[in-house]
Amino acid sequence: MEIMKHGTDYRVFEMLVEGKEISGEEMAKKLGVSRMSVWKAIEKIKSAGIEIKSKTKVGYRILSRPDPNPFDVARISFKNLGHLVDEVKYYTLTDSTNERARSIAKPGILFFAEQQSSGRGRMGRKWYSEKGGLYFSLTLQPKISIEDLPKLTLVTGLAVAKAIDGKLKWPNDVLLDGKKVCGILCELVGEIERPVVIVGIGINVKNEIPPELKENATRLADFGNWKILDVFDMVTASFYFHYELLLSGEWYRLRENIIELCDSLGKKVKVVTHSRTYEGVAEEIDENGALIVNGERIYAGECFYI
Repeated sequence: MEIMKHGTDYRVFEMLVEGKEISGEEMAKKLGVSRMSVWKAIEKIKSAGIEIKSKTKVGYRILSRPDPNPFDVARISFKNLGHLVDEVKYYTLTDSTNERARSIAKPGILFFAEQQSSGRGRMGRKWYSEKGGLYFSLTLQPKISIEDLPKLTLVTGLAVAKAIDGKLKWPNDVLLDGKKVCGILCELVGEIERPVVIVGIGINVKNEIPPELKENATRLADFGNWKILDVFDMVTASFYFHYELLLSGEWYRLRENIIELCDSLGKKVKVVTHSRTYEGVAEEIDENGALIVNGERIYAGECFYI
């Protein structure tokens, strides 16, 4: 389902979310559209699993909303991400939100999936994306150089860690109680002059963790009663705050926070890149976002604790 920020469907939903009963006639008048347009919008909202009660001469009122649902995802996206998002594409099942973003390669869209059949992480690793997790990608066109992309990955991790009270594992994982709860995948698409950056985030919320991964992975449901929409709300608000700091030149402040929350520093690690493998103690995250291991700078790779 596609939802536009200024579309009639979404604006009708906004009115219904206020909680009071409102008639189709009143909504049509406020929106400057026909009663038929309002009725069509109501039917589309219902098709998303949102239960609406209608009473003759009184109006419409929302009774219940699934967690998650397309209209609340859009509401949270437009509220928290402001000028960064104009459109939401919502899937009950898709291959990968990053792949959907890659196929369109246009900034200003948030891609959200209840379930992914081919979720992936760094270096093509499979990301298990069963129902109950939070999976979304955001397309951006930030005024930063390609060389600064590692910073965006780290800042995204920082935003998620701050939102859910987690720790960072360089370069793109968030941990809870020492286990992975979130993976981040930032990718470049489009033309070199004005590339589009895809920021993909996958968080285990209340989805089942495969038995073979339980030693190293966890989910938020094991630490409390979390709703997917609540996590999405906190993470997107935190992302916007930290992303704007990055664009406004506050990288050094962000780097301090990243170092403070980084679980990898001081540990013996093995980092596998496309060209070679590094092994040693993770000493520092430098001014460019690289991990320093035995004095060598690593800008991207798969990090393992030894």
